[in-house]
Amino acid sequence: MSLLAFLIFSISSLCAAQSAEARSYADRGLELAQSGDLASAESELRQVLKLEPNNPEFLSTLGTLLAMEKKLVEA
Repeated sequence: MSLLAFLIFSISSLCAAQSAEARSYADRGLELAQSGDLASAESELRQVLKLEPNNPEFLSTLGTLLAMEKKLVEA
């Protein structure tokens, strides 16, 4: 599975169980990632983590996105 496919799957599965505000940021992040705008998708995921900073799924998804952006140290 490609990293983008994994990211899309991760964000899609996260959206079902989160708060409406977190879900909104995650949905927007998914749209941006699908369109290839990884920097903006990263920004949206960082907003999600401001709302739910200890959520392991969101942390993992951000790590995957950072890896896609070649930010391996931060990932």
